[in-house]
Amino acid sequence: MWIGQSSDNEVTHNDISDFFYTGVSVGWSWGYRETISKRNKIEFNHIHNLGWGVQSDMGAVYTLGLSDGTTVSNNVIHDIYSYGKYGWAGLGLYNDEGSTHITMENNLVYNTKDMTYHQHYGKENTIRNNILACGRDFQVSVARVEPHLSYTFENNIVYWETGKLFWGSVKEADVKFDSNLYWCADGQPADFAGLTFEEWQADGQDESSIVADPLFVDAANRDFRLKPNSPALTIGFKPFDYTKAGVYGDDAWVQLARSLAYPDVEYAPDPPPPPPIEIDDDFESYPLGATPLDAEVHVENKGDALGVTDETSAGGKQSLKLTDAPGLEFTFDPHIVFRPVYSSGVARCSFDLRVEEGAEVWHEYRDWSVNPYTVGPSLQIIDGKLGSGDRDLMDVPVGEWFHVEITVPLGESATGQWTAVVSVPGQEPQRFDDLTVKTPGWSNLTWIGFVSNAETKTAFYIDNLKITNE
Repeated sequence: MWIGQSSDNEVTHNDISDFFYTGVSVGWSWGYRETISKRNKIEFNHIHNLGWGVQSDMGAVYTLGLSDGTTVSNNVIHDIYSYGKYGWAGLGLYNDEGSTHITMENNLVYNTKDMTYHQHYGKENTIRNNILACGRDFQVSVARVEPHLSYTFENNIVYWETGKLFWGSVKEADVKFDSNLYWCADGQPADFAGLTFEEWQADGQDESSIVADPLFVDAANRDFRLKPNSPALTIGFKPFDYTKAGVYGDDAWVQLARSLAYPDVEYAPDPPPPPPIEIDDDFESYPLGATPLDAEVHVENKGDALGVTDETSAGGKQSLKLTDAPGLEFTFDPHIVFRPVYSSGVARCSFDLRVEEGAEVWHEYRDWSVNPYTVGPSLQIIDGKLGSGDRDLMDVPVGEWFHVEITVPLGESATGQWTAVVSVPGQEPQRFDDLTVKTPGWSNLTWIGFVSNAETKTAFYIDNLKITNE
């Protein structure tokens, strides 16, 4: 069910299940722009068995934008599973970008892949008197820090069996936690955003909260009624009858909804790896000022620039120009990155290069599939001298085009060494066969970058770029 720019709707007493995406989506205004989506009621619904391990960035109830007076209350939500290994956001209650002035209370949420409650920036929402149980990976979170109160989280029971309590920027954000009960069923101390509970309280959060077993009737079988002596009653939690959620009326109609049965979720298989990209670009087909389609471009727009130019070329009429400038926040701007994802065979990269006076060029090959990333071949040109690491290789001309070709074996063929061939007009090509990768053991290529590392007004040009995997 989807409500966009519309107010005063009531979505109540439905049984919503067996979809690959969100159950109820309400609001449609990115960020804090004005919206007419107000006072919508999403209440007393049974929303369950969504996602099925196929789609991502979804939740049982999803909100977006300013929604003054909107309530999401007295719903029962469970079995929300986004795509498996790489997918994210199989969420119960999901306040997405700009969600504002929404109250979520008296909801029972359990069995989610990720958080039972998550907010991706919003303002002054109230999350109150909910039972949030058994998020597989995390329980509660907030992403993107904003200079205002994001939400108030109070009188909730948070219970989990696996995963962690918090995700995201909980410690840094302006979020008010108080009068909650937290309990990890495995008996291990909870991690409050890297703090102990005592440290978390000393930091001003959850001053009236407790860490205690809520004493559910039978949490293992998902009976979340409270026993009479539950400590949750001491923090202001008010028990609610969650059996009222779902369809009502004719007994046959009610029994039809209750008869629905679903198998356990089976996550969609991992997609096949994408074919290795190959780059063969002479920059002739782009309009002036454009950037390559297959690249990530990083500029600060403070006198620096990166784009196609007709000022010079190694063949044809155009080339790619990187213009540096003083006073940038990062010395490695501007820079351009290609992500080839090569893990076997031999990687080859060739290009024509022209450096102007004062240019400082870094050309590097990395593996970003590991943390911290590792570095393979690496070349630098400083003051007209080409080097690799601490090794000086040769002088290169300033203000003239020359050609570079790099080959490096990968995967099982990796030797820790690579080859560079540099051809300067009027000279014999210079070949360097025994260059060493920067990080020992490097064998996988996921990143090739050209970086302008100068701190003055200067430039260099690239033409006839080719990147292949053989």
